[in-house]
Amino acid sequence: MKVPDSSQLYQAVLRKKPLFTKLGDIDHSKLFMPEKLTQLYHIPAYTWLTPPQRLRYNQLFAMRSIEQLMTLEAYFIAMVLKRAKKSAHIKSNQELIFCMEEMAKEEEQHYAMFLSLNKHAEPDLYQQNDMYFAKMSLFERTSLGALAKTPGILLFLLWILLVLEEFSTCISKQMLQNNNNDAETLETNFVHIHREHLKDESRHVAICAHLLSTLIKETSRTTIRLNIFILNTFMREYMTPKRGGLRVIEKLVQEFPELHSRQEEINAAIKNQKQDKVIFDAIQDPKLMPYSHSLFQLYPEFRFYEPVHA
Repeated sequence: MKVPDSSQLYQAVLRKKPLFTKLGDIDHSKLFMPEKLTQLYHIPAYTWLTPPQRLRYNQLFAMRSIEQLMTLEAYFIAMVLKRAKKSAHIKSNQELIFCMEEMAKEEEQHYAMFLSLNKHAEPDLYQQNDMYFAKMSLFERTSLGALAKTPGILLFLLWILLVLEEFSTCISKQMLQNNNNDAETLETNFVHIHREHLKDESRHVAICAHLLSTLIKETSRTTIRLNIFILNTFMREYMTPKRGGLRVIEKLVQEFPELHSRQEEINAAIKNQKQDKVIFDAIQDPKLMPYSHSLFQLYPEFRFYEPVHA
């Protein structure tokens, strides 16, 4: 996929459509996301669950996935964009600066939109806090803030931003595609919000790709090698199943106490996964993440995984 230039991005921002975020009643008899996008679906432990348990697990995991999107939008994007705007190769491009500023505003809107959906679906879970499953500690927030200010790693930050933003569009697109399958019709409000998410998010991915392609050309080989090392280290850690998925199991067991005797076994099965299959499969597929793959082809030294060949 060809990365658009700053003028094309600027025109796309001017043509953007407003978000419609009105919600209806939540139908708790339906799945909130495709089963294949949940963590437990890909391991044998999923077969241990009864249909009601699978349904509830799906709903809890979908809300956890939304929290992950909110974490990205709340704690990371604004910091990285603020830093990128100061780059000597970016700050004189007023069209691109405008696009980045609009992107930051839109991500704030996405955060509010996703939070409203989760609160609407489960008001008791989100009565006190915006996050239930994907809580960040003070240390994690402080570390992330320090990382965003560390000299010499802007390329790493932008790669993370590109990959996570494009992965989020991948999830939203699969929500829409899956909903056209009569065998697994999803909850209407969740599909609607993911459709609205795509109005801006596809453009955000293109902005990230443009920033990367601009700055890589102007970066020294020594700095590039540093960023490659940090990127590889970070992504190996990121693609390993995390505690957010375990919190989903904890909540599921609270609601279905009969699962208590198998909780440790289920948790162990999740922890034993070397990689989160949903994330890894998306990253491997150029159709699902075209901008990332376009840049991997141009700059293969940044590829942080071993390609799977047919």
